[in-house]
Amino acid sequence: MREKELAEITEADLIPAWAMLELTHRCNFKCSHCYVVKEKIKELSSAEVKDVLDQLAAAGCLFLAFTGGELFLRKDVFELLAYAVKKRFVVTVLTNAFLLDAAAARKLKALRIHEVSTSLYSLKAGVFDKVTGVAGSFTKVMGALRALKKAGVRVRIKTPLMTVNYAEEKSLAAFAKKNGFSVLFDPVLSPKNDGSVKNTGQKIKAGVLEEVVQRHCGGWSFSDKYPERNVLCSAGKNFAAVSPSGEVLPCLQLPLSAGTLREKSFNEIWKNSPVLKKIRGLKLSALKECAGCKNIRYCNRCPGLALLENGSLYGKSVSACEIAAVRSGCCNG
Repeated sequence: MREKELAEITEADLIPAWAMLELTHRCNFKCSHCYVVKEKIKELSSAEVKDVLDQLAAAGCLFLAFTGGELFLRKDVFELLAYAVKKRFVVTVLTNAFLLDAAAARKLKALRIHEVSTSLYSLKAGVFDKVTGVAGSFTKVMGALRALKKAGVRVRIKTPLMTVNYAEEKSLAAFAKKNGFSVLFDPVLSPKNDGSVKNTGQKIKAGVLEEVVQRHCGGWSFSDKYPERNVLCSAGKNFAAVSPSGEVLPCLQLPLSAGTLREKSFNEIWKNSPVLKKIRGLKLSALKECAGCKNIRYCNRCPGLALLENGSLYGKSVSACEIAAVRSGCCNG
């Protein structure tokens, strides 16, 4: 079965086939664009995380991503990854890679981790270290990438395009190709999970955004048949997320708690949460600003971004509007 078909079936049947598990909000980087709001919380214990994994498996989850914060700050991370693999999840690891060395890379390979995803902000040490706020971080991360490649671990590079690095897109793409890594560029900087935009100061402006988006217009496809799929995502339908303290969320980008696993089971929350029912009930007709928009066919609106940017699940996402306008120009100009 193709992934697209699987997505359609699981979304229709409300099966959480995809999930993300945040193991911690602690991080050894101080990235200026980070959206995580760091609060003092009681993280799930090893036993609690394993119980969550059991519940996700029972609910039909197939694809599981571990993330943070920086998950390798947890001493039990390899124990938890091994348990997830034993439960037959397809496991992806999202890490800043600072703590990964050759031994860690070999462990990840031995565990048959599907993919390690890490952010590469620049091929210039000065720029990279400025973004992370940690001197020497570029050297450490590049060493980790070499170790992962040598160990035969599949690697994906993710690069948020900002004012300090957008000009490096071509060289970063070439670096990824040369090393056999997949690469993903994103010109969107998300506000913090509390709605603050103080972390978006490096957001690229209109003229540069147009240049960046136009580079990718040729590889972008869309359908007029289901415009609602452009502006209503699968969060809370076939996708779920769990916070470090056990809060069930529709998505990490949509920080609305549907309930806590320290009080209720995942199955109870997934089936009965009013928050999830509200999100699942969203219709295109309720999005007054989007439904009649001339650029809806070119839009990839994120409900979470809409909520964070303007305080409403039913409103528009400014970031999505800007990108959709450029795409429209590409296709019609």
